[in-house]
Amino acid sequence: MSSISSSEPNYYLENGSLSPYQKFVYALRAPETKRQYPRRFQVFLDFLKLSGLTVDEKVDLFYQLVKQKGRNWLESELITFFTYQNQRVERKEISTETIKNFLKPVKLFCEMNGIIINWKIISKGIKRGDRYSNDRPPLRLEIKKLIEYPDRRIKPIVLIMISSGIRVGSWSFLKWGDIKPIEKDGEFVGAKIRIFNTKSNKYYYSFITTEAYEAVKEWMEFRESFGEKISNESWVMRNLWQIKSQRYGNYLGLAKHPVQIKYSRLYLTVMLILISISQEIQKSLCIK
Repeated sequence: MSSISSSEPNYYLENGSLSPYQKFVYALRAPETKRQYPRRFQVFLDFLKLSGLTVDEKVDLFYQLVKQKGRNWLESELITFFTYQNQRVERKEISTETIKNFLKPVKLFCEMNGIIINWKIISKGIKRGDRYSNDRPPLRLEIKKLIEYPDRRIKPIVLIMISSGIRVGSWSFLKWGDIKPIEKDGEFVGAKIRIFNTKSNKYYYSFITTEAYEAVKEWMEFRESFGEKISNESWVMRNLWQIKSQRYGNYLGLAKHPVQIKYSRLYLTVMLILISISQEIQKSLCIK
């Protein structure tokens, strides 16, 4: 598969109108969608064996082929492509969710460029996964062991997620100033938290327990004790740092230079720890 060029795409045609690729890009609003959709679209373009060094060149050629050969040709190519992807699912090379991710950018491109396709015909044969979930709520023992994990970030992460319902992607936007303690009759009863919804691109409010607030407050104070300047603009989650030099035993200054942790790495970290703990507990309790 050819790589996507980082050079500036040709957004305009010779007559000055927007290119098919620019119309496609125009509909990509979220940063993650802008990154993923062109790459996923290129999988289909490469399947068609289109020439061109960059994705926008291939898209332009694809558009010209659709105009020349018509809707029936495109529908036939889409059915062939998704038949191949169904076979990959059967061979357990990809999941059914991956197939849906291949469909979305192609469908969006057609919609943005006035290409009429009967998508019911295309989606009819695409393999689908189970419509039910086989997961379960975590056991109290699992949560207890999880928040006892040596990584100091895990306890506030788990308690805030459980009490507020925050999505993993929203952690990338959460700052210390977004969490405000609440008092009632002079007594601390919890905290209000402002959360960024990555799907609607809007903020909303939720609440967390006193335990969750104390956990994140303790984490912020821990960082401050090692030289980080904490303010309302400080990210709630950041990278870890080496507390002491193994060779000299002195405290290091890396804590003063926080690096914002990405939600994908955060999710992976928590899930790997939870899976390890769950497997250990299930073995001891014989849970299936």
